[in-house]
Amino acid sequence: MMWSDMFFRLAGKNLKGYRDYDMRVEFTDEIVQTVQNSLDREVSTEYIVELVMDKLKALDQVAYVRFASVYREFKDVETFMEELRGLQTDAAQGEQA
Repeated sequence: MMWSDMFFRLAGKNLKGYRDYDMRVEFTDEIVQTVQNSLDREVSTEYIVELVMDKLKALDQVAYVRFASVYREFKDVETFMEELRGLQTDAAQGEQA
């Protein structure tokens, strides 16, 4: 199985609330294209995870929190709450702009 296929499955789980298959494919294709356009011969998992989190954060904050809760390995509830407060702040600033 190609890594892009595995990525699609991963992204699909985090975007399962979206019934729009085309949107999920577009999301996945953008990440895959970014990785393929990278000048590095090898791309770390951390790089891909950060790409996914950045896109999720802009697209769907709930999907972002689900994804981040696994990959950020929050140490405790307070660390998790700090992340949520950061999202709230970003959303409030985005509404003001």
